Order: sequence, then structure tokens, then C-alpha cells
Amino acid sequence: MIDLVTKQDVILKVEVEGLSQRSVATKLGISRNTVKKYIQEYRNAREKFTDLSVENFALTEAILEKPSYNTEKRAKRKLTEGMMDRLDFYIKQNVQKRTDGRRKQQMKIIDMHEALLEQGFDIGYTTVRNYVREKEKTRKEAFIRAIYEPGVVCEFDWGEVKLEIGGRLKTYQLAVFTMAYSNYRFAKLYHSQQAVCFQDAHVEFFKHLARVPVQVVYDNMRTVVKKFIGTERELSPITMSIAAFYGFQVRLCNPRKGNEKGHVERSVEVVRRKAFSLHDSFDSIEQANEHLQTKLNKLNQRTRSNKTPSVLILEEQAVMTTPMGDFDASEIMNLKVDKYSTVTVKQNHYSVPDAYVGKTVRVKNGANSIRIFDNHALLAEHTRTWGVHEWRIDLYHYLTTLGYKKGALENSQGFKQAPKQIKFIYENYYTNNQKDFIALLHFIKEKNNLSEIITLIKALEKKPFFEFSTEKLIFLSQQKPEAPARPAGNQAIIDKSLENLSDYANLLNKEKEKQIS
Repeated sequence: MIDLVTKQDVILKVEVEGLSQRSVATKLGISRNTVKKYIQEYRNAREKFTDLSVENFALTEAILEKPSYNTEKRAKRKLTEGMMDRLDFYIKQNVQKRTDGRRKQQMKIIDMHEALLEQGFDIGYTTVRNYVREKEKTRKEAFIRAIYEPGVVCEFDWGEVKLEIGGRLKTYQLAVFTMAYSNYRFAKLYHSQQAVCFQDAHVEFFKHLARVPVQVVYDNMRTVVKKFIGTERELSPITMSIAAFYGFQVRLCNPRKGNEKGHVERSVEVVRRKAFSLHDSFDSIEQANEHLQTKLNKLNQRTRSNKTPSVLILEEQAVMTTPMGDFDASEIMNLKVDKYSTVTVKQNHYSVPDAYVGKTVRVKNGANSIRIFDNHALLAEHTRTWGVHEWRIDLYHYLTTLGYKKGALENSQGFKQAPKQIKFIYENYYTNNQKDFIALLHFIKEKNNLSEIITLIKALEKKPFFEFSTEKLIFLSQQKPEAPARPAGNQAIIDKSLENLSDYANLLNKEKEKQIS
């Protein structure tokens, strides 16, 4: 292969050093025809250069342009007409499959090559690849820059982020909204991309803005699109319900056209990097979301077109609609209470009052909480767990059963998950008296006064002759503090008497200190 240096060497040796073309060809080990070609190109260029009206492009190219060879008319040595017919058939099949929604069943180039080999053709993979790529070559797509009106378009997308929460490394889902006009960003972390999380993200965003945009743009995620019918798409009930509640339009991107929601595509990457590239370890997901909000506030303060997103969003809010309320982002289920007085949601157990064993209750499964109802009466509410085979037990739900199964108290799941104050009271004052302890729990549950009981216990401990019992705690808790009665009579006499009593008390205390010393 002749390179640029060889070409320049030929020109120098013939034109400058005066060597013959034959000797140069022999010396450089190349064809005499090649030497003749380079010299002729150079001399033709020099003739053009003598015309002052012509730029010296030809002469420059003759020296600096690498040698090239015309391969367009070169015949294909192994790719026969029969092979090309088969490859054209496979390419046509792939086009039909894309139209029918069977994109994942297309033949790849390697599949086409293997098919040709099985049919007895002798052909290499590279030749097949080059032919198919040339056939499938299409005109490059042109993009049209859009101009957005305030308050009209909002884009949504999910992103993944790996965080260490409570010492455990786990992948979390980042829900991101971006207003197209202002580039104002909002995001929140979730455990999953489930429907309730998708809906909860919208509730939080609309609550944050206190406004609703005209249109929200999505890609073809499963929570948004129920099914494809050819090129048509059917929205999921999840999407339709929240769109109907807030009154916004849903617009879907064309398949594999992320550029149609380019604001949020970029936002996912920016928010993830700015929020969690330096700090990715937290005690809880709540703490991580607080950190995320702090970073978002800084991003929304960055100047864009001489204004910050935080300023531009005010223009959008002025023309957007106000939500009528907050959508209840939850999945409703009717579940039967098992023998442990729990309902099972996504393989996790949540307790209800023990009187409901064997009954059917209504459960609202949300992104952050599990609420359990009997008709419209709230029976229990638990923080949702995203693990597997975990139990959320409220000790108060089992007081009736513990009344006649007192020995089960200490080893029960409910006692293990009880608040620290409850465990403290039991372990310090009721270890061998489960009956009175359960009676105290009944009182605390009824009055919702655990902090008050703790205060009373601390006050009783300070008394010199400390006697502790459930009856005393209940009695003291029910007493209302009364203001001390002020003695009637001449004010001056009263004040002087109080002063004398104070002095006398101080004198007695000094005498006691002398005796002790």
C-alpha cells in the first residue's frame, strides 16, 4: 500500500533531485507506472498554478492528498446474485416484522450469515455485513427545534441510582419531571417503578407546584401504555385515572425516540450526577430525598437565558390550572385476615386488631403506607416495607389475645417491634407482672398518652418512698393540675409572711448541712 510519505518522496526525487522515473521506481520498490502517475498529477497541478486567477488548491492537493483507488466498479468476487437475492429477502422480512410489532424477532446480520452458510453458500461475515448495511442505509434524521409556551409541556421519566441506605447497597428508582419552557426540575426517590409509585410521583410533583401543566409527555413505559395494537397504543387505567383527576393531556413519544422528551432525558442524567456523585450513603430513603431536594433547589437557581428556572417557573404557574386536591395514589384490594391477625400485601404481613381474624378487610396499598379499613373505618396504618416476607406488627392490635395468653408477650413479634419506651416500662417494672402491663397498654392505647406515662414514671422515681403500680399511674394521669389558691387578706402582710417562711426554711437547711458535715 502506497502512503503519503512515499508519494511526496517520489515528487522530491524526480522534480528536485532530478532522478529518472525508472531509478526512483527501482529505489523505492514501487511500480514505474505509479511513479509516472504521481509525477504527471504534480506537473498538471503546477501548470494550473501558473494562472494567477486560480487558487493553488490543485498543487497543494497533489502534494498533500493521500493516494486513493477507485473501487466502485470493482466486481464482487464471492457475493453472487443468488446470495444477494436471499439477503434482500431477509431485509424485507425484517421491515415487515418492524411494522407488525415483532421487532424483537428480527434477524440480525449474524443470523443472515449463518442462514447462507446452512444453504451451502461460501461467504464471509464481513461481506454479508457490508452488503446489509449498505442496503439498510437511510437518510439521516433531521431534528426540528421546538419553542414551548409557558405551562404547556412537562416531561416525565424514570432513572436508576444505586445508593447505600442503612448500610445496604440497593438500586432505587428516580422519578424526574422537567418543565419544557423553564427547565424547572423536580425529582423523588422510590423503591420501585410500580403503579402506586408512578402515581405518587405525580401527586408529589403537582403538590410541589400547586399547579398542573396542560400536557405531560411519556415514553412507552409499561405503567403508561397497556398494550400495542400495530402502531396504535392503548393507555393503561393507571395513567388514564390520574390524567382524568388532574385534567392534563397525555402525549406519548414515538418508539425509541427519546429525543422527543429531550429535556427530561438530560435531566435524569444531570439530577443523578449532581445529587449522588459525591454523596451516596444515607441512613434512610427519607434522608436521601431531603438531600435530593437540596440539590434540586441549587439546580433550579442556575441562570438560563438570563433567568433561573425558579424565576421562569413563576411565569408557568401563572397560566397553569390549580389542582382540585390530591389524588389517592394507592391500589385497592380486598384481603382476608389470617390466623396471625395480619393481611399479606406483596409477600409482606401487616397487622390488624385481633377481633378481625378470619374477616375480609379493604386494603389501600400506597407507595409509602398500607392502610386497612373496615368499610370506611380505618383499622390500621403501617409504613410500607419493600422487602420480602417481612412483618409489620402493632402490639396494641393483640391486647385482647394477650389478655389470656400472657406468656406469649415477651417472645411475640409485636413486642419485638414495639416502641423503645414500651419495652423500657416492661423490662424495668413489669417483668413478672404481664397482667398489669397489658392493663396499662389498654389505657395507653385508649388515651394515646405514652409520653405522658413516661413523664409520670420519671417523676415517681424521684420520690423518696417510690411505689409503682398501674392503678397509681392511671390515677395520676387522670388528675388535672389546679392552680394553687392565693390566700386572701392584706397583700403586704401576705408577702411579708411568705418572705419570713422562706428565710426560716433556708435556716433549717443550713442547720442540716452543718449536722451532715
